[in-house]
Amino acid sequence: MSVQAVDLGHGPEALRLADAAAAASPQAGPRMRAFLAGQQAHSAAQTGDRNVALLYLKEAEAAMEKAESREKAFGSYDPSSLHYHISQVRHELGDLPGAVEAMKESDRLCYDVYRRTRVKERAMLGEFQMQVGHLEAACATWNEALDEYPLVQSGRVDQRVQTMFGLLRPHLKKTPPPAPSTSAPASSPQPRSWRSRRPRGAESRPAGPLGGGDPGPQPVASSRNER
Repeated sequence: MSVQAVDLGHGPEALRLADAAAAASPQAGPRMRAFLAGQQAHSAAQTGDRNVALLYLKEAEAAMEKAESREKAFGSYDPSSLHYHISQVRHELGDLPGAVEAMKESDRLCYDVYRRTRVKERAMLGEFQMQVGHLEAACATWNEALDEYPLVQSGRVDQRVQTMFGLLRPHLKKTPPPAPSTSAPASSPQPRSWRSRRPRGAESRPAGPLGGGDPGPQPVASSRNER
């Protein structure tokens, strides 16, 4: 429940739930401890408690290192998930470039089968890139997310795509008009006659960058309980 609470922006409630889950799992293994500490870090950062957030993040990193030294786990909390939490903590604390880099690393480490996670986090990465002023990089990231978006059924992914369009809309309005054509070189005067006049060609504007169409519901690619 803490994951849902922090996604909705309810930091204090998310931290309370994350602390309760950690307290109820004193014998948790290192991988589970990494997840719990990562969630505590994200929640604490959303409340503005920088020191506590960084403390939990350090604990999550140490627990993940210990877990990975024992065995690799598929379908569980993994380094990609940890970098997602690192990105969220950095973003909440105002380190936007750091948030972008950590989310890129999360995307790089994400297994191919986790399509819903990948689409959601690429959409989020595009938002972070926009916030640091990297419009072209954001558009490239969003294009990658949209390539797989029709294959995903997720309300949270739908919300991210709507956010994407909202962030892009102001930039579409700023598209500059086409430059006026240069005037023809001067020539000797000619008699003005309706026979010699030619209709002035109107310049055509470039087509808009957005296309319509709703992909509609499509089959879900993975049954994993992804983040």
